[in-house]
Amino acid sequence: MKTYATCSILKAENEQQISHFLDTHHDAKEVKIKLDWGIDATIGRQQLPTNNFDGFYYAKTIKLT
Repeated sequence: MKTYATCSILKAENEQQISHFLDTHHDAKEVKIKLDWGIDATIGRQQLPTNNFDGFYYAKTIKLT
């Protein structure tokens, strides 16, 4: 299992990167992240900036056998 993480809130650096990766690596798939913080993104999970946090993005993938 691999995790992709950025300290960005830009879709071009987050969801679009993982979407492109999954489109070009047919032996990989997304693993849903189940946490009680942030919001679900189309792929991955986004934490928007607040007084307590910077913006973060996480996505998890797994290689299919």
